Amino acid sequence: MFVAGFIGAPEMNIRPSQLVEHGGRLHLTLGDQRLPLNDRLQSKVETHKNQQVFFGVRPEFVSLSDEPFAEGSCAGEMVRVENMGHEFFVYLRVADYELTARVPSDDAKPMIAKGLNRKVYFTFDLNKCHIFDAKTEQNLSL
Repeated sequence: MFVAGFIGAPEMNIRPSQLVEHGGRLHLTLGDQRLPLNDRLQSKVETHKNQQVFFGVRPEFVSLSDEPFAEGSCAGEMVRVENMGHEFFVYLRVADYELTARVPSDDAKPMIAKGLNRKVYFTFDLNKCHIFDAKTEQNLSL
């Protein structure tokens, strides 16, 4: 987990979370929000139900929208952006931490034009997410 946080620019989002069951499916907590796990992740982490974990996702696997996604989205406040030319780094405030999304310019510009400090929705490519044991830092999602 330590190394995963330093590889790439911007670095991987690694945040504390908990695995909770809701409606027969495991969810990751993100502040007071829940994100349902897909079948692949659920089968890998079900022995860690109700335990503290770390959730990791690279910024390029974070998708943003002005509207909630059909399944499995959370909300955050878009607090700042960095124009990198062909893409933007978009920073979201979620609970008490910041989450980074790496968004192609053509997708980011319409959202950014609506202004900062407003609610946007995000989701992750769960096939690219990592869940780490909070005590051992072992990657449970492999």
